[in-house]
Amino acid sequence: MSHRRHYRAGIALSLCLACLFLGPFSGLVRADVVLTLDCPEPSQDPLQVVVRAALSDDISLGAIDASVSWDPALLDFTAIENGAYGALNVNTSAASSGQLTFNTFNAAGQSGEFSLALLTFQAVDGATGEAAVEMSVVELSAAQTFADLLPQTTVAP
Repeated sequence: MSHRRHYRAGIALSLCLACLFLGPFSGLVRADVVLTLDCPEPSQDPLQVVVRAALSDDISLGAIDASVSWDPALLDFTAIENGAYGALNVNTSAASSGQLTFNTFNAAGQSGEFSLALLTFQAVDGATGEAAVEMSVVELSAAQTFADLLPQTTVAP
């Protein structure tokens, strides 16, 4: 499932955010977990993208393993910060090629709405065009039970 939004950023860079959800998705199932990439100020440089989660009250997120990718000819990755969920384990060794991975675990879990991470990108000097920031979710599991949450997860624009 892919969603695209068009944004204008400084330095004549038009940005397109896309969330890509990878995993078993069987048609229209009840969405107990919704993940989004949110860009509160799309016209500013640096560009900040918030990874958000919203879970129904009876679901508690225990762990997530995901990757984020982008076009490094258009965007420079500058930082990733922990969201309200907890500390991230981040691998930025491929950031110059436009990819990073992150995971986090919370034994007690968390439900409701919260941020997982805050990513910051800077437009490459002189770059023009459309860039996509994509998130691929590899694993998503419930706290305590370790139940697979991917089948009941959707990605919203």
